[in-house]
Formats: sequence, structure tokens, C-alpha cells
Amino acid sequence: MENTKTTRALGFLIDYVIWYLLMYIMILFYFFVIEKHTAFSGNLQGYADIFAQIMKQPSFILIYGISLILYEICIPLLFGGQTISKRILKTEIVPFTVKNIVIRGFIKLCIINPCGVVSYLLALVIAGNSSLISDGLWILLFIDIVFILLGKSALHDIATKTTVNKKVGEVRNEIYNSKRV
Repeated sequence: MENTKTTRALGFLIDYVIWYLLMYIMILFYFFVIEKHTAFSGNLQGYADIFAQIMKQPSFILIYGISLILYEICIPLLFGGQTISKRILKTEIVPFTVKNIVIRGFIKLCIINPCGVVSYLLALVIAGNSSLISDGLWILLFIDIVFILLGKSALHDIATKTTVNKKVGEVRNEIYNSKRV
């Protein structure tokens, strides 16, 4: 993909889908294994209520939060600044330092606030209103998306002075292949 805006937006979308797939797998695990439900009955509102209660359980928030940290921080540390989406799209975080990856990952998790987990945790810590915190984080998410679509650095990149670039080896391959033609 030549267009950095398109690549970044697609990477953002892939990360978001992975986070939500992970959440739904965990909710279904809780539903069938922990809560010991045996089947779906067809009452969708009842399931929405049960799933909302599962998502607010401290054990769910803790396990889901840890899995997001693994995805946003540990995987990039192990794979040279790449999440799964960055590996697929052949991009990387530059400059790659442990400090940048850790801070960037936490800021990104706060801004994107998957499933309201961050707003629930912040509300618990500061005894605040999780809806108000969530609304503020939605505003930051909107700003982040606009920045990405405009080809600017996202808020988590601005805070850590990082950029997302095409992986160096891929750039060399493109230059080599373009000279061969």
C-alpha cells in the first residue's frame, strides 16, 4: 500500500477488530464456562444485559485489560515495534525503544478505550462517572481518527514522538523492484 493515510487507517481498523473479537470470545467464554449458560434462547435484550454485566465484572476487566496490554505492548516489544496489523501491513513504530512502545501502548489504550474498560477502571480509581470519562475518551478517539485520516500523527504518536513507517526491508524491496522494471 502506497498511501500512508490509508495504511494507517486500515491498521487502526484491524487493531480495533482484533480487540473486539478478543472481547466477544472472552464474553462467550464467561457466558458458557463461568456463568454456565447452556444455550441461547432468542431473547436478544436479555443477552445484551447479561453481556453488559459480564463486561463490568472485575475479573473480566482485569483479564481483558491484561490481554490488551499484551497486544499493544508485549507483541510490539517482541516483534520490533509491530502489532499484528503492522505485521500484516508491513509497517513499524519508529523510533523503536521500550519506553516509546510502553508509553505509546498505554496512551493508545486510553484513547481508544476498548469496550469501556479504561473508563470503568478510571472511574474506579478516581471515583468518577464512567459515562463522563467514556464521553471524553470518545472525543479523543474522534480526534485521533481525524488526525490519521488527514495524514497527521495520531495523539499517541505525538505524545511519544514516534511515527508509523513502512518497514525498512519493505522499502528496500520496493526500490529494488522499481529499478528492475
